[in-house]
Order: sequence, then structure tokens, then C-alpha cells
Amino acid sequence: MNNSSIHQFLMKHAPFLALFFIVEYTLSFAVIQFPVLALLLLPMKFVTPFLLYWFIKKLRNQELGGVIRGLHAWTYGVQLMLFAGLIEAAFIFVYHSVIDPDAALRLQQYQFQALEQLQPFLGSDSASLSEMMAQAQEAPLPTAIEMAVSMLTNDIMIGMFLMLLVAPIVRRRAVQE
Repeated sequence: MNNSSIHQFLMKHAPFLALFFIVEYTLSFAVIQFPVLALLLLPMKFVTPFLLYWFIKKLRNQELGGVIRGLHAWTYGVQLMLFAGLIEAAFIFVYHSVIDPDAALRLQQYQFQALEQLQPFLGSDSASLSEMMAQAQEAPLPTAIEMAVSMLTNDIMIGMFLMLLVAPIVRRRAVQE
């Protein structure tokens, strides 16, 4: 087990996971204009654990001789999410500062429209909902760097949680593999 080869393996596969995250992120903004894309976006939310499993299984079989400890699998998966998240964060920063600076505003307006449509169904709580919406409209929009750091933190935390589920599964090697 060579740490250098494991790190090379990590750097080789993180861009693929990052590309998946970038497509998922851009689709989330495209759903505002084309709601039918939600049919594609929803299943993508559930693909990440399978991608982590596949990458770690590939590491286990190609670099580690078919054996990986649970903690090692968990660490590798979190590192994979970290490096993929860094690439995604760089994209998010460029996206919100150069490509589409008004995306956060459109997202906020879309969320307010959705809440306004729900207001008649909420009954007596609609006054408090209106108050909350007014306060949210007065709050400043997040900057591009805030959105990038927020998504990076989100990716790391999700990676830590998902790897609690994936690591015990990937550490076992089936006899038939």
C-alpha cells in the first residue's frame, strides 16, 4: 500500500465526482426556468453514495489488493468529497461572480413565489409566513464566495455522513467479485 499511489488515485477520480456535482448544481438553477428538469435532478441526489462506493471499491481492488479497513474507506471517501467539493466551489465562485451573477437573486425570487403560492393553504399561519418573507427579502443575498464556501462545507458534511453508510459495505469483498 503506497500512499503516493493512493493520493494519485484520489486526484485522478475527484474531478469526475466534481463534474457530477457541477452538473447537479447547474441543473438546480435550470429547474427554475425548466421545471421538467426536476425529473432528472431528483435521481441525481441519490447517485452520490453509489459513486463513492464505486470509487472506493475501485481503490480497494486496484491499489489495495482487495482489502480495505472501514476507517480507511471512510477517510478516503471524505477526502474524495473534499477535493471534489474544492473543484465545485471554484466553479460556484466563477459561476456566481462571472457567468451568472443574478442567479442567487432569481433563486430567492423563485422561493418567494413558491411560498406565496402556499400561503392560502396555510390558513392562520399565513401572517407569520408573510412576516418571515418580508424579513428574508430584507436580508442581503449571499456573495459568490459565501455560496462556494457553503457548498464546500455541505459536501464535506454530506461526505462524512454518507461514508458512515458506505464504508462498512465497501470494506467487505464479495467472494464472487
